Amino acid sequence: MDSTLRTTITYLVADSYESTKSKINEGLLDHHSGKVEDDGSFSYEANFLFTPRVLGQRAPIVSGKGYLKMDGENTLIYFTISPNLIFVFLILLIFPIICIIAIFDNNYLMPGGKNNIWHIIKIFFLAEVVIFAVLLIGTYYLKLNFERRFDLTPMRK
Repeated sequence: MDSTLRTTITYLVADSYESTKSKINEGLLDHHSGKVEDDGSFSYEANFLFTPRVLGQRAPIVSGKGYLKMDGENTLIYFTISPNLIFVFLILLIFPIICIIAIFDNNYLMPGGKNNIWHIIKIFFLAEVVIFAVLLIGTYYLKLNFERRFDLTPMRK
């Protein structure tokens, strides 16, 4: 997992490239969750928890992108799961907001002054934990959903 909460997983499939490509493409088309391109790249989305709509467009919490690569008689699938960057931005933005509120302690930013600072910090911290938990659960669910749908087991490093 990197700083933007992206996770890359590698799968080894004991089947030919073309067979794996057609199997993945059929599964994606059957579940309306993506499509395999001619170069072997694909995108994957699963409907879970909730998928909010932003300006009339679906905004999934997490989504996956991957590509297929031949490895002799086998096929390698590289699958990267990444959260919606708006949620990552919110996680990274909440801490500086807390610092600004603490530094510029005045009645405009925080009615009630120093008496309310700990309440506001607790609320921001709780919001950050909830957003982070939703992203982690979404990442785990998308990985699990992808592996079950295509009967895959990740390679151990």
